[in-house]
Amino acid sequence: MVYHVPNQSPDSHVVELNFFKHTTRTKKSFSVDHITSSAPRLFAITRQSSIMDVKRLILDRMRGIFAEAPDTDEELNEMMEIHVRDNLPMVKKGTYTRTKAECEFCGKKHSYKGEFCDLKMDDVEANESVETASAITVG
Repeated sequence: MVYHVPNQSPDSHVVELNFFKHTTRTKKSFSVDHITSSAPRLFAITRQSSIMDVKRLILDRMRGIFAEAPDTDEELNEMMEIHVRDNLPMVKKGTYTRTKAECEFCGKKHSYKGEFCDLKMDDVEANESVETASAITVG
């Protein structure tokens, strides 16, 4: 299958973004719903793009999904979080056993319960503030 990815250039890389709606029900209960219908998933992003640039790209391309679009970068940063999804391979551990590879972002092995990890660079979480989201790049 062939997909058209807008704004592709020789420097950009095609990245697949998966969208989830996180709803807090009570203090300890929440639900996470995967959004699949009519959401563009493939984007062309350069390695110099910051996390905040990715959030702005999503806002520009998907402005209609928000009940009220944020006016400032601070509101956008609070409204949207970017995480790394576990797509780590199984590596050979012994003759007959395999184990998950360690995540390069959090340094741990993901289980089926911990499918997402917080995006951290030098022990600073990328979604914490606009300054950290602007400082950390994709590449």
